[in-house]
Amino acid sequence: MIVLYTSVDSSSCRKARQWFHQHKIAVCEHNISIEGITIDRLIKIMQRTENGTQDIVSTRSHSYKKLPVPIDELTFSAFLRLICRNPALLKTPIIVSDDCIQIGFNQDAIRRFIPLKVRQLEIMNFEQRLKVVK
Repeated sequence: MIVLYTSVDSSSCRKARQWFHQHKIAVCEHNISIEGITIDRLIKIMQRTENGTQDIVSTRSHSYKKLPVPIDELTFSAFLRLICRNPALLKTPIIVSDDCIQIGFNQDAIRRFIPLKVRQLEIMNFEQRLKVVK
């Protein structure tokens, strides 16, 4: 199951939602602006990141600029509580599957969420078209 974490009024989230719809890939959308985020969900996201907080915190957001204490000075549990109280600190979209994560919308990288069998079929079709052209 693919979970698409989104926020209100995000063009990147709209692009991701549209991309999944166009490719007929089912996702479970979770709008963090409206529904918030739990510590359990946040931990699952953090477990998949390469650079921890740097990967998921939006340092350009108004919420980030208003923080009284730098995030890197917080304990991990304090960081989790802060994000749960203020999910606007997260970059969106965050796309999570059983084996991968993508933060932000990237037209090329998002293809990793196309099922393997479909990608293999696309490659076979492409190779067939190349043979016809030769």
